[in-house]
Amino acid sequence: MAPTMLADMVPEITAIKRPTIILLAAGMSQRMGGLNKLLLPINGVPMVRHMALTLVAFADVSPVVVLGHEAERVAAALDGIALTMITNAHYQSGQMSSVTAGLIAAGQAANYMICLADLPLLTAADCATLFAAHKKAGVGQITVPVQRADGIFVRRGNPIIMPASARHKIIKEKTNLGCRGLLNNHPDLIYPFDSCAKGFYVDIDTQDAFCETTGQKPDLRMTAS
Repeated sequence: MAPTMLADMVPEITAIKRPTIILLAAGMSQRMGGLNKLLLPINGVPMVRHMALTLVAFADVSPVVVLGHEAERVAAALDGIALTMITNAHYQSGQMSSVTAGLIAAGQAANYMICLADLPLLTAADCATLFAAHKKAGVGQITVPVQRADGIFVRRGNPIIMPASARHKIIKEKTNLGCRGLLNNHPDLIYPFDSCAKGFYVDIDTQDAFCETTGQKPDLRMTAS
């Protein structure tokens, strides 16, 4: 498939030297009771499409989308959007294999935004504020949205933004910079971006989470193409 720019997508934010974006859409939705969460509707379109449109509105280059589980169905949900789509043959081994595949496919860039495909409340404006914060990060640091209470981290969000040096560590040195271990094992690499914006923290891993976020009870008919 040769994707083209979606005619009905008009970016609200002027993109200037944005980071290269990698959208992780390879997961198996193991906690969704047999449903592929990426195909559930958000604002009338499959969630993965909703996420891709949000990122296209923010970016000035085509995002890289990493496919895996039900790759053909997910790719069909993205039809017509200007994207670079690749399939991670090793997606079942875990998220880091998809991160690595995406970074390799993306090639050289100054910065990379790694984004999950199940953040239905994330907006292009959220991405812009995160990137603005990243410009203040130290050399080699990875910007992570966080919430704190009384100075203590209470939750970490997505997406994250990493520099080219982190890409090198992941690809060449096989360093696992998975977000959970990142905060615990590499605190020196973290540049925390304090934000209460829900878009960074609301993800959909379960049917209950989908219902709480959308007010709809998910079922198989919602994911039919």
